[in-house]
Amino acid sequence: MDLLTEIFTKQEFQLLMYCAMAAAIGGFIKSLVISYNFDVPHHLQEKFEAKDWGAAFSNVFSRCLLGAFSGLMYALLMVSAIKMEQGAVAKLIVVAVVIGYLAPDLWKTQEKKMLDRLSEGLEESVKSAFNKQNQSDS
Repeated sequence: MDLLTEIFTKQEFQLLMYCAMAAAIGGFIKSLVISYNFDVPHHLQEKFEAKDWGAAFSNVFSRCLLGAFSGLMYALLMVSAIKMEQGAVAKLIVVAVVIGYLAPDLWKTQEKKMLDRLSEGLEESVKSAFNKQNQSDS
């Protein structure tokens, strides 16, 4: 704990925790939105029956955890960028909820972009190595 107090002030540490919790709440909201059918009125909804409670808990927990990590990273980016005033902190926490809501989609798109870049780089290096080998054989 001494290391944290040397790096962050008490207010900055609280901001980190609040943003992580807010983003976890955003992830929880996303898991609720996915499981609810908004096209059907509430009184006509079927009763929710989970066939596998462990899988349902795992889904909700993973979304909350991804949201919390994303919110923590967001807060780390913003810690020294703002003045610790009520309005600024409130806006950061609201954005942290949105980041938690979007966290799984953000991670998926980033993974896809990284894999696409990696495969493009590998294809280019294989082509250049193949061309060099063909030139040396000629």
